[in-house]
Amino acid sequence: MHIFLFGGTSEGRRIAETLAELNAEASTPRVQVEVYVVSSYGASLLPKAPGLHVHVGRLDEAAMTALFSDAARKEAHHEGASGACRDEAEPLGIPSAAETAAEREAHAPLVIDATHPYAVEVSENIVKACAATGVRCIRVERADAGIGTSPKAQEGGLTSGIEAGSRAQEELHWVSSIEEAAERLGTMPEGNILITTGSKELAPYTRIPHFSERCYVRALPTMEALEKCQQLGFRRDHLILMQGPFSEEMNIAQLHYAGAHYLVTKASGEAGGFPEKCEAALALGVTVIVIGHTKEVSIPPAPWYDRKKVDELIQALKMEAGHENR
Repeated sequence: MHIFLFGGTSEGRRIAETLAELNAEASTPRVQVEVYVVSSYGASLLPKAPGLHVHVGRLDEAAMTALFSDAARKEAHHEGASGACRDEAEPLGIPSAAETAAEREAHAPLVIDATHPYAVEVSENIVKACAATGVRCIRVERADAGIGTSPKAQEGGLTSGIEAGSRAQEELHWVSSIEEAAERLGTMPEGNILITTGSKELAPYTRIPHFSERCYVRALPTMEALEKCQQLGFRRDHLILMQGPFSEEMNIAQLHYAGAHYLVTKASGEAGGFPEKCEAALALGVTVIVIGHTKEVSIPPAPWYDRKKVDELIQALKMEAGHENR
């Protein structure tokens, strides 16, 4: 089995850990895994195990296409050498126990897209490369957070799916982009802001009046994040550089530290700690500005593409590797 795993997300790490465990329990690695993350910090959080190779950096569509095409050619060569005919693939692109050519099919490449829901460009490149090469792809879907993870922004920026007249309805405000969030906050003359949208897109917040005094940034504990924040003019004592996930109590403590009147977050689902952030903010009467999904990767019906929740995918990987009884 040859797997290309994209994403330094919590889901990506869980999948990598599962695959590492499968390899550790075998005399020789059952799965060859290539994991792609964008930062050295993301790589440092992944397990070190036989058969698992971590790559740091971004791949464009052309690089992905070349990578998948090479894997598909190797699979075809293996099939030709074995003299076996390729049967219709299982939903995961992994052979079932009943197949007599299990060793051959174990070389079939599989792409797992476990990137962040907002990393739309990366997902688009993965889909285009898989479409061009016919390599199977599974998109890992995040579980809904339970507090408006998939509502459409309505007039006034309030969410649907929340009880009418509730405090949550008044204090969860939906926008379509970081730029819109910063623009809206710029109209608020006072009140501190806790920004939890990461360090990569902080520039729009510098247009908020007195941003260096009002804005606190929560980001990953990396030198890259620290340098980016300081270059843009955010105060060092206004930086919370920590690795999540964070409990509701930890979010409350950080909101207190920032003296926040406003919290900016993405609708990142349960894995991204969205419910805990919202509950903490609402408990303190902090106004929540949520950046919703503005674009979905458009996928026409295709036999090589599927979507699965992370628990479902992990279970399937274990079953296909012989760790569960069929």
